[in-house]
Amino acid sequence: MHVWQAPALKSAVGKRVIIAGVEGPRSLTGRLVDQLLQQAPSDAGRQIQLATVDQLPQPPEIQLTSATDAVPSDVALMPIARSEGFDYVLQGRVIEKTHQRIRRDVVPIQNAAPEHITLSWRLLATSGDQPPIGAPLTVHFDDAMQRYPDLANEEDPTLALLKAAARDTNRLILPSLRKDEVLLARPYLTPLSGRVRKGNKLAKNGNWQMAAQLWGEALRWNPLNTSAMVNLSLAAVARQDFTQAKELARRAVRWAPTKFNKENLVWIELRQREYHKSFGLDDPPEGWFVTFDEAP
Repeated sequence: MHVWQAPALKSAVGKRVIIAGVEGPRSLTGRLVDQLLQQAPSDAGRQIQLATVDQLPQPPEIQLTSATDAVPSDVALMPIARSEGFDYVLQGRVIEKTHQRIRRDVVPIQNAAPEHITLSWRLLATSGDQPPIGAPLTVHFDDAMQRYPDLANEEDPTLALLKAAARDTNRLILPSLRKDEVLLARPYLTPLSGRVRKGNKLAKNGNWQMAAQLWGEALRWNPLNTSAMVNLSLAAVARQDFTQAKELARRAVRWAPTKFNKENLVWIELRQREYHKSFGLDDPPEGWFVTFDEAP
């Protein structure tokens, strides 16, 4: 099952973010910023407005107080970004880039696939009421090609790595999908247990909608079928209906308070918390039943 994973730094969904440049080799930094703009997701629910410092009004003092040629100073940039309606400033630095160990007389270094790139990112709220947060990010070429197979055919290996680095950077400030394995409840030999088992097979093949229909039939025929309740709760998670998911999971625990059913309820609420954190949502109307807020 694919579930939403909260960003590592802070959710910037629906926010305006100014990219304040990237320190490092000029052969990489400009191209990386370009890829950050190009690789920003455009799907519904993860919109973000990115811009560069070049798109801001450039009064003389922003250059006079710049920390480097590539990255303006916080003191100069923050009030300008705030006045222009930006919520966050994103600053980056290329810490390291290495090439695969090959003989230069066989393959020129400029044509060699880079082995990895290590970046350091810092996110600052223009409101000034949040402390800066940061994170390192290392992107290995081979791993990135497995993670993003569409980049494997990129002729320029350095560009492929920079595209992967931009996508991984998105994961720092935007939610992303990850694949979780879930355990479906297996029914005992009870009436309509065959429907539940057939639904399980459909769900394992990714057809959660048809599986939910079969589980629903089993539950309507036998309202105490906890296997159908548990599996329907997972189907509700698949369509992001966490309120119904928890209602079904809690009902299963009431009728059969097994370790499996209790762990299912905890897993569902943890996924709901991650979903709310990913998209900056308020607590659900029904509240939290089995998990607690993280310590500040």
